[in-house]
Amino acid sequence: MNNNFNSPEQFGQQNQENNPNVTPSNRRRKFDNRPYKSRGWIPVTILLSIIAICFIGFFVMIGSFISMFGDGFGASYIPKEIKNQTILKLDFGSVSEVSQNANPFSFINNEAPDINFYELIEGIKAAADDPRIVGIYYEGDGFVYGPMATELKRAILDFKRAGKFMYSYLESGTMAQYNLAVLSDSIFVPDAGWFEFGGYGASALFLKGLYDKIGMHYEVVQCEDFKTAAEPYKNYKFSDSARASYLPYLKQMENNFIESVSAFREIESGKIISILNDGLITSDEMLEYGLVDAIKTSKQVIALLEEKINNKSLPSNKDDKKELSDKSEKNNKELSKDSKKEITKSKTNISFEKEHFVSIADYINSETRGCGCNSSNNSIAVIFGEGPIVTEGADGIFSMGEQQIVSSEFVELIEKAAKNDSIKGIVLRINSPGGSVVASEEIYQAVLTAREKKPVYCSMSDVAASGGYYIAMACEKIICHPNTITGSIGVVAAIPNLSGTMKKLNIGFDTITTGNGNKFFLSPAMPINHKDRERFNKMINKTYTMFVSKAAKSRNMNYDEMRAVAKGRIWTGEDAKQRNLVDTLGNLDLAIEMMKSQLDNNNLGLNFYPKPKDSFEELKKLFSNKRKISIEDLNLNFVLTDEMKKQINYLNILGKISEKEKVCCALPQLIDVK
Repeated sequence: MNNNFNSPEQFGQQNQENNPNVTPSNRRRKFDNRPYKSRGWIPVTILLSIIAICFIGFFVMIGSFISMFGDGFGASYIPKEIKNQTILKLDFGSVSEVSQNANPFSFINNEAPDINFYELIEGIKAAADDPRIVGIYYEGDGFVYGPMATELKRAILDFKRAGKFMYSYLESGTMAQYNLAVLSDSIFVPDAGWFEFGGYGASALFLKGLYDKIGMHYEVVQCEDFKTAAEPYKNYKFSDSARASYLPYLKQMENNFIESVSAFREIESGKIISILNDGLITSDEMLEYGLVDAIKTSKQVIALLEEKINNKSLPSNKDDKKELSDKSEKNNKELSKDSKKEITKSKTNISFEKEHFVSIADYINSETRGCGCNSSNNSIAVIFGEGPIVTEGADGIFSMGEQQIVSSEFVELIEKAAKNDSIKGIVLRINSPGGSVVASEEIYQAVLTAREKKPVYCSMSDVAASGGYYIAMACEKIICHPNTITGSIGVVAAIPNLSGTMKKLNIGFDTITTGNGNKFFLSPAMPINHKDRERFNKMINKTYTMFVSKAAKSRNMNYDEMRAVAKGRIWTGEDAKQRNLVDTLGNLDLAIEMMKSQLDNNNLGLNFYPKPKDSFEELKKLFSNKRKISIEDLNLNFVLTDEMKKQINYLNILGKISEKEKVCCALPQLIDVK
């Protein structure tokens, strides 16, 4: 008899069938020396799964119930009571043009819905006219730069002109945070704080050295000198053209900062420049240079605010600031000697903060949604677009939650606004470095179609360049800030070629063809031949010619005139105005007022798009989406800065666009100025 067994378990199974006295445990001891493994994890796993399903179901049930009576979890927010003598806490966090996604668990702690940048500005304007709000307190929780910072500072100055105060406490920070704090009546810092005052600059990762080591090559075609978006693939450093593009913008940012600090802190420009040359300064140096007024703890600053609210004296003018600084060290010593007083003061501070402080988000959501927008009557549609322009959502390597302009979604918003008879005009608010040519063209055509029914303006935010400008040039009017990054009219392509890498690794690659056609055109596994390279260049230059021609037509210029200011070069808004690339210098409010003037109706309301997503939608997405690998998972937070992560994500998105389209109309390296 032939007993063939593939494993000891099979032998044991047959033996048990022949001998019923053999138990499973005996069988394992007889035929398997491995220790018996308990299967207790099975019921535990089932139990945990049931609990998880019940947990998810609980939140879905709650969300479904609330959504029947309101707009998702967002409707469960209970407005805060704004009392007299209230101080507005300027803690807006990370703010963007587009309303951020709602916190899926905001209903637990009655968290205010996130606000967008326009609501932030409108909230400060409302507070300036609100007799219950007496001042602003800023701790550096949130900052912006560029045109956004200019708008925010203007709103704060108007707030102060209404006879209200502003005080700031900065534990540490950058020039962007100080740029807002500089408007304060007094600025306080802790004894152990330090601050980055290194001036303005642009940085980028250049990957050519890495690609050389692994034998990888990028076939790069850039139309004219200044279209340098693909430089990280082919260079080891910035080209002269890239430096010539960036430098005017950086100098303008630097001049604005120096002028602002010089005016509000009464410090000579030359001294500010010498401070910037230090790069990193400490709290005592901040006090020595006149950048702050006193060294204090946060609790001491709150105590000062409490004194002010209680109508006690608080030094705020120039003559009293020295007295405040001189008393600071003495007060610190006295407080450290008497711990009981410190404990009492801490409790008082907590009570005072709870009674008299309100966050900017809570304030905006306390009465109305800040700007009183989304009118159901005759109105102007304001459509916000922020981030790289793509045909479909593209994730970066690291999940950082950046916004994107998805052409299909953006076109749908334009079309709805164009068809809505109650909407009399459309303003596009663009904050984008560009991206896909195809996606930009889709939006461009949608704008032209909408203009057949009603006027369409463009308001540029921090950046509206390359594909961002492609969208803008379809509009009837273009309004931008003096230091908006715009222009960059041009296209670029960067196609990876791995033939060198395969050779290094001794990987073979072979093909079978009929002999007709060009099946393996630009194949990453084969070296690019001369004929294919010429064809590729011709295709890219044809796209560039199309871009320049459309830009020339939209700005009433001939081709050569437009090409002279195109070539992929970025311009500040001020320079762009001089070269007829934009119509007017100003902010979103100006664009809206110009639209009202053209329509001869100052009573038009506002409708903002896209609408904020509610918490219930975000909760469903939280449990339905596959988990992405984040930078924290890779434990690389200490290796890569936030700027590096953003640049890697940006390059990754451009790479995904190139997989489908081969060509991009995108801004060169992201400029992240802080």
